[in-house]
Parts: sequence; C-alpha cells; structure tokens
Amino acid sequence: MDKKIFIGLILISFLLNACQENHTSVDYLENVLEKLQTVKSASYNSGIEAWVPSDTAPAHVYKSFVQEYDNPADTTIGSKQVRLMKDKSIADFIYDGNMRAYIYHKHKGVLIDSFKLKRNLAYRPTTPPFFNYAKSILQYALTTDDSISFSFQDLDTSLYVQITIHEENQVEFFGKAYHVPSSPYVFGDPTSRYEIWIDKSRDLPFKVRREMSHDISVEICSNVEINTLDINNFNPNDYFPKDYKFREAGVNNKRQNKSKLIGKTAANWVLKDVDNRDVSLDALKSKIVVLQFTSVSCGPCRVSIPGLN
Repeated sequence: MDKKIFIGLILISFLLNACQENHTSVDYLENVLEKLQTVKSASYNSGIEAWVPSDTAPAHVYKSFVQEYDNPADTTIGSKQVRLMKDKSIADFIYDGNMRAYIYHKHKGVLIDSFKLKRNLAYRPTTPPFFNYAKSILQYALTTDDSISFSFQDLDTSLYVQITIHEENQVEFFGKAYHVPSSPYVFGDPTSRYEIWIDKSRDLPFKVRREMSHDISVEICSNVEINTLDINNFNPNDYFPKDYKFREAGVNNKRQNKSKLIGKTAANWVLKDVDNRDVSLDALKSKIVVLQFTSVSCGPCRVSIPGLN
C-alpha cells in the first residue's frame, strides 16, 4: 500500500473517532436539554407505575395516550396536556394552564379544579407531561448550585443517567424544581434520585424514574411523535361529554347527614386483636372506645402509628 494512502487512512480514522460524541458526559446532557427545548408538542403512549419502597408490586398502574403542548404563557407548569384512554377520543385528564379536569366516566361527571383553593403550596400539584418533566429535571441538574451527583451507563442504543440530589429537603418538579418543606408526610432519607433513559438516535429521553424514601414512580413513553400538533387546536371543551355533570373542586354538592350511629350502642362485631384473639365490641364496657384502622403505605396513616403505641 502506498505510504501516503496509509497515512491518510490513519488520519481519517483518527478524525472519525475524535468526532464521535461522548454520551457519558454532562456536555451530552446539555445537547439533550437543547433538543428538549425544541419540543413544542408531542404525542405518545404513556405507561406510569407508582409504589412505595417496601412494596414488591406497583400500587398504581396508569396507561394513556398523551398529547402535550409547550405553553410558556403558563408560568407554573408550562405545558398543556390531555390524557386519552384506549379510545383516543375519550379523555380522563386535561390541564390547560388555567384549570385541570378529571373526567369520571363511570359516574358521568367532570371535576374542575381552577386552583382557587388555598393549599399553602408554592406549586400547582399537577404532574407535568413527560417531556416537560424531563426538561425540568435536566434544566435544574445542569444549572443548580445544590449538591448533586451524576452517574452514566452506556446501553448501546440508549444512555442511562442517574441524578442524585443530596439536599436537606426532597426536590420535586412541577414545571420547575421545588425543595419540598419538611413534613410528617415526607419521612426518611431526604435524598432525591432521578433516573433518565435517553434514546441516542434522537437525543431525547423515553423513560424517567423518580425515587424518594416514601414513594417511587416511573413513566415510559413510546410511539413518540414530535412537533406534529398545533396548540391552537387544543380545546378542553372538545373532550367534555355533553351529558356529564360538572363540579368545582372544593364545592360540596351533597349535604352530609350526621351519622345515625352517634350515641347508639355499638353493634356486636367481633374483631381480631394484635395477638389474633377474638374481641367482641359488646364485651367492651368503656364509655368511649376509639378504633383506628391504619396502613404502612399511606402517608397520614404512617404518621399516626406512633399514636397507637
């Protein structure tokens, strides 16, 4: 082989290797964030699971077809979204920047929350759509002065990124990062962990997993189409069935009657105590008996456990 040709091949090989992108770096995450910022709309199949750390199976599984729209006019979440059921003409959740709507087809009702209730929260408690969520996480991770660490794993066609936040308070994302104040309902290690899987062919995430000491959730999206929707065509009224009843969150349309059992002798129920012994309510002679049923997987229930001792 001619010496000049041989040297030329070596130089070409060197240049090709030099131009290959290093996916396991923070610089690559900057590229992914830039790509996310170009997403003005997206549609995809979404699969969400949630469980508590001690569980071996998810307590919540939710599948839907999502249409999300970037909405800078909304300074809270920053996106509009509609979550559709298997029949893509039927929605069960809508958020348009001013309200969120839950559609209960079994009861033929729509619950509208216009965020007028006082919740003492710095954010709107609405889960953002997938690409908005991933963008918020990366935006925070790449610009924050908080104590965080990255770990990367190249999975051939995808990249796995783990972002661990070492702060005194857990960090959640509702359009932007929020340090959640200490609360009896948030217990355990305050470390927040976010895992993102990125499709290297598109430089876009397709899976996000969030892990807290009290709660774990994951969302996977597939059959993604980017920037094919027009936000001007988004109209929540298109998804509200005409014969459904509407109710505003916080407004009780049913008058609650005082329990007819108050002041009455307890029924002769038989329950099991902690030692699996039968206990008859009829045998209890105390004037007042307080029974509390609790669970280890419910926040308020767990908070109440010390009071049972």
